[in-house]
Amino acid sequence: MNPAGLQEVLDYGLYGWALSRYAGVWTGIKCVKDNIEQSASIDGSLERVNIVLPEDFEMPPGGLGIRRGDNVLEKEARAYEYKIPAALAFIRANALDRMILEGGGAPKIGIIASGKSYLDTEEALDLLGIRGTRAAALGVKFYKLGVTWPLEPEGAARFASGLETVLVVEEKRSLIETQLKEQLYGRRGAPAIIGKLDENGAPLLPSHGALEPVQIALALGERLLARTGDEELRARMEQLGQVAARVAALPGIIERVPYFCAGCPHSTSTIVPEGAHAYAGIGCHYMAQWMDRATEGFTHRGAEGANWIGEAPFSKQGHVFQNIGDGTYVHSGALAIRAAIAAGTTMTFKILFNDAVAMTGGQGLDGELSVPQLARQMSADGAARVV
Repeated sequence: MNPAGLQEVLDYGLYGWALSRYAGVWTGIKCVKDNIEQSASIDGSLERVNIVLPEDFEMPPGGLGIRRGDNVLEKEARAYEYKIPAALAFIRANALDRMILEGGGAPKIGIIASGKSYLDTEEALDLLGIRGTRAAALGVKFYKLGVTWPLEPEGAARFASGLETVLVVEEKRSLIETQLKEQLYGRRGAPAIIGKLDENGAPLLPSHGALEPVQIALALGERLLARTGDEELRARMEQLGQVAARVAALPGIIERVPYFCAGCPHSTSTIVPEGAHAYAGIGCHYMAQWMDRATEGFTHRGAEGANWIGEAPFSKQGHVFQNIGDGTYVHSGALAIRAAIAAGTTMTFKILFNDAVAMTGGQGLDGELSVPQLARQMSADGAARVV
């Protein structure tokens, strides 16, 4: 589920629980900083979310929940034959995907978006002056997804019906676009589907970095202008093009580079001796890579040091430092240290102890591990020297 704003974080949380219970599946909510790291006035009334159970889906015998003695192949079959269809029925029954703009009597260009990208598309439409009757006059249809996977096919097919082109707007790599293409492929009168690539296979909306409303507006406006020749739209497109060019030409005035919090021990504990080399890991100490402390390279959480296990036999370095946070150590990093010891790798793990999972809010460590306990564990695992 992909909320657009804080209100939908609350609403989709309730729908997500209900969907999970109904279909016997895990549900997840996409939480990006643009939605989460903000304040807003929201409606918390109990009657706001009205959960509707589907009437067009028949539960199999025994339902869809987990059960004792369940055969692995039966679980797999149940997931594909019943659980996903049940989830799709729930999405339909609760109208989690909905039409925003109908596009008048004969819409030809459709937009489909979700979450943050939905809000960016709303702003793009404002930049182009496309609202209400204006959208109908230009033939613009707009469909908002609440659930990005699985894509509910009946609503998607109704949205795409009669359109010549569908622009899929989503940040990062494509998820909606590939599903829509798969669902509409081979259908008579199916529209051209563009998003990450344009009609000719050239890059259109980026899969990397940030996707900005101006980029969306220019991609949409170019196609509307080619189809309608609308002069008001042409004037707005010229203005947007000029703004985009000026912004691209602006030099960086102030760049604020992230750094450790005041008083954090990582500020000094990530420094290495002259001539030494260190690897980063997942945690606040990752930032050491852009500081002047000979730290370059990282791996996923819980595999800190594994890259040096493979690299060491082919390197003239001889020794490296590997930074690892105490939160990562408790989570899974201890296993990586054991692997390095078992491989006989020459390296020094610097366990950065600040008694908190600082990167995700400063929670305490699970199990309340102390430094003496940690040192005893490392000695018991076979570390040559613990200081």
